[in-house]
Amino acid sequence: MNRTLYSLVGYLLLPLLIIRLLVKSIKTPNYRKRLSERLGFISKIPVPIIWIHCVSVGEFRASITLIDTLIKQHPNHRILVTSTTPTGSSAIKQYYDNQVLHLYFPFDLGFIVKRYINQIQPEICILMETEIWPNLIHALKKNNIPSILINARMSEPSLGKYQKFASTLVSETLNNLSLIA
Repeated sequence: MNRTLYSLVGYLLLPLLIIRLLVKSIKTPNYRKRLSERLGFISKIPVPIIWIHCVSVGEFRASITLIDTLIKQHPNHRILVTSTTPTGSSAIKQYYDNQVLHLYFPFDLGFIVKRYINQIQPEICILMETEIWPNLIHALKKNNIPSILINARMSEPSLGKYQKFASTLVSETLNNLSLIA
């Protein structure tokens, strides 16, 4: 699978993803409240921005030392922490209050990612653990924005699935990263 096919599948699945979030929001209203952020409809954020993406609570907790260090070493930067779950969002807000910005992570579709990046204009994007988003990473590289995958790890079963179904996509995406640590 290449990025074009990946994107096509994403565009076809977008209505289902939105419906899924709306259904999940019946039980957890926070899924619906900020759906516009996932679609890239966000206000422009004052720059400079350091962007850290943590899927949920576990990745956020793993990134706390990094975030604290960045806050101290870059006092003139805003730290943006994105997540994909309401529990991740709550953890970020409870721990940092207004010390960092929080947004939901965008759907990984070209036009959405482009709009998102244009609005936040990050100086760097740090992705936690196995957050490999082909369109986002491609757009960051295209805009000369460094992207780093930290605390990266992959299980043997996951590696096997990637190699079987998406080796071209994964290798292209990993090659677009500035650093893997």
